[in-house]
Amino acid sequence: MPSYQNAQEAETLLEAAPLTPGKSASPHEPSSSTRKFAGMAIAAAALIAGVAGVTHATGKTAPAAALSEEIKSDWMNPRVKNPTVHQASSGWYFYKSATIARNGTVDTVTNFMSTHTGGHRCAAVNLGCDGYKITCVYGADSDVDDDTISGLWDRQLHYVHAPKLHAHAVDGDDMGTDGWMDFMEESYDGMSEFNGFMHNKFTMFTGDIEAKAVELQNDNHKTMKRLSVYHEGGYSASITVSLEGYIWEFVGFAPDACANPEAADCSYALWSEDECPAAHTVDVNMTALTGMIAREQERKQAGDQFGTGYANSSMWISNSIASSNIFSDEMTLNFDLLKNRTQAQVRYSGGTESAGSPTCNVATVAYANLNQEYSGQDDHVTLKYVTNWKQQNATSKRTEKTYSITDYETYIARVHKKYLTRPHSGNPDDMWRNWDHFLDQHVGIKWYEDTPNVDVCYNHNQDITSMLKDHHISCGKRAVDGDGDHFYTATPASTMSLEYNTECNYGAMGETNVCTCNAENSNELAFFMNETDQNGSIDDDEYGCHHDDEY
Repeated sequence: MPSYQNAQEAETLLEAAPLTPGKSASPHEPSSSTRKFAGMAIAAAALIAGVAGVTHATGKTAPAAALSEEIKSDWMNPRVKNPTVHQASSGWYFYKSATIARNGTVDTVTNFMSTHTGGHRCAAVNLGCDGYKITCVYGADSDVDDDTISGLWDRQLHYVHAPKLHAHAVDGDDMGTDGWMDFMEESYDGMSEFNGFMHNKFTMFTGDIEAKAVELQNDNHKTMKRLSVYHEGGYSASITVSLEGYIWEFVGFAPDACANPEAADCSYALWSEDECPAAHTVDVNMTALTGMIAREQERKQAGDQFGTGYANSSMWISNSIASSNIFSDEMTLNFDLLKNRTQAQVRYSGGTESAGSPTCNVATVAYANLNQEYSGQDDHVTLKYVTNWKQQNATSKRTEKTYSITDYETYIARVHKKYLTRPHSGNPDDMWRNWDHFLDQHVGIKWYEDTPNVDVCYNHNQDITSMLKDHHISCGKRAVDGDGDHFYTATPASTMSLEYNTECNYGAMGETNVCTCNAENSNELAFFMNETDQNGSIDDDEYGCHHDDEY
């Protein structure tokens, strides 16, 4: 990976200049570096699910997002790519999600994730200085009997602790990443009352919901307990808990006592209309997932070499993002790009014609998994954008300040604009080495092929590049040796970024990996500036900025 060549190169990360609209650049030549493809085969179905028109709670009818024309660009290499056709051996899928850990909370977050979330291979991975990626792996790869493949499972959830990174819309303001996490935690008031910011959550399936409730209670965590109507009959139960301002939701079969939700011995309540039941429906096959987890536990107890890596007792099934308006022009663009460029399916629910959820609208983004060999047909992750028209504001119980979902979106957009659109040359090619801490709040989408074809991967890589440049979507691009290019995007009108991982490196001058020892999150800049740890070295294990980990 090339280092910065001179001081002017480094200043790209430090000086501010507006983006030049419409400015194009010559394509870079692909690097000659090779990489090892790893992951799970997910096929993206060509069928796009949608509706002719969607009515939200205000009574206005918004057209469903239509497919936009495929974007042409000099940056796209017109090899054999057809964006509407995929085989079962390749495609895009949700492989990761991450949120932000407040300063000084590494131990708290690590303990919670390793103790309560049901993941395995949990660790606090050093990213440089006092930065850490706190991570666990989720999923039960039930149908795999190959030892090599079983080690490649990559359902990941992270918290990122990085107090040195840029995080404020205005220098010295009282919000930033930590301020917003403080506000959300305070607004939940010990999980005593629902508000719209609680739609920002990880959703985990667990085989024993009551055991999870007892476990959390014994560790003195405040929880909220709800019921949803389950599509195969009966009810699913939900337990929500906050970790550093972000919600974890555990779902599973409702206990027998809740066969009648109004029974005196049922400790769960149905989601109310104002809480948007459509946003909390459990779409997966819970019976199948219960069996997948149980089989892995049986294999482990039997000492079978296959499946012994799956100590997890839960599976990541969904991410949700609170939105001020899923029908805005910005969100329509987001959905169009996901459908056209990654073959996602988008389904709408809720609205005035929806039973039980007339005051909210939900857009669910999904990828169909057609290759059952690697994960089983029932294991997939969805992404839900939720506009709850009755829950747009929340108030901190400590400060009594009130903020809205729009305020949160606008603040993050200001931070992105401040730090991600700063090339000294005005050339879009120069800006993607910048960073801000809100990019660490993201949902990751990965391209995978059973039979690696570097030309096809380069094609997808440059398709994503073209998409972002043509629509002037800012990006912090990071290149990981052995894990390809990661495009962390300033996704319009979204409080979580969409990260695209193309699984190959398309080399360019100054491409950088992560390093939380500087505000720009750049190991290349750390090398150039000769930033050192207490031992005077910039590439030893303790420093953490010379690594090949996956981000």
